[in-house]
Amino acid sequence: MLYFLSTLSVYSTEFHVSPNGSSNGNGSVTYSWDLKTALNQPSSVKPGDTIWLHSGIYTGYFTSYLVGSTNNPIIVRQYPKE
Repeated sequence: MLYFLSTLSVYSTEFHVSPNGSSNGNGSVTYSWDLKTALNQPSSVKPGDTIWLHSGIYTGYFTSYLVGSTNNPIIVRQYPKE
């Protein structure tokens, strides 16, 4: 008898957004994005990733262009305890 074991590795990345973030940032805690940039789905944001919103006031009008998938949505949520 021959058995095969297959594993599927799923990697997700976390990105950060803050009111003082920038479109020139990379989505890290240190170089966070502004909200408009994050919602325009930079090429580094893939299905299954999480975008963390840090505390503060986000002013303006925003439209999300994020596209995930049924099994791997892009999650946008409040950063814990902020």
